[in-house]
Amino acid sequence: MSDWEASASVVSSKGKALGVLIVAWLIPGAGHLWLGRRKKALLLGSITILTFILGILMDGKLYQFEAGQSGSESLINSLATLAGLGSGLLYFISLLFGLGKGVIAEPTFEIGIAFLLSAGLFNILTAIDAYRCSIGYDYDAAEEARRLAKQQKQQKKQKKRRGQEKSSAGGSSK
Repeated sequence: MSDWEASASVVSSKGKALGVLIVAWLIPGAGHLWLGRRKKALLLGSITILTFILGILMDGKLYQFEAGQSGSESLINSLATLAGLGSGLLYFISLLFGLGKGVIAEPTFEIGIAFLLSAGLFNILTAIDAYRCSIGYDYDAAEEARRLAKQQKQQKKQKKRRGQEKSSAGGSSK
């Protein structure tokens, strides 16, 4: 059974597809695992978890919504918080255990932040991918359709060129 057949057999309604999205966001890789895509689940989940752990180990900061900030500071903090929330349960568990406070004096502080934000954003993309797979979006079929459309466009151009060549050849022989 292919990955797409596994996806189609597991999820048959939009409600279940939404469940896949939520599970995929909360637990990195779990959405693909639910769909029977074990290799993809292991790969994507491992990348997210490893990136998040490295960010914590590098003393990166997990941003949280804070009141009393002004203008651009508030916007930047809010966007960073949303990116961090993308890590799902990793974010909440880390805050629960007092991790991710960020140590500005550490030379790896900013890199740690970049890793934490990247893990969250990557997990959001992974969750969206799991959702799209669960509703039957077939990447291979979409790529094949794009390839065929490009091929048809090239054939039309070639026919047009041949028509122009024939008309110019016919016109010069008179």
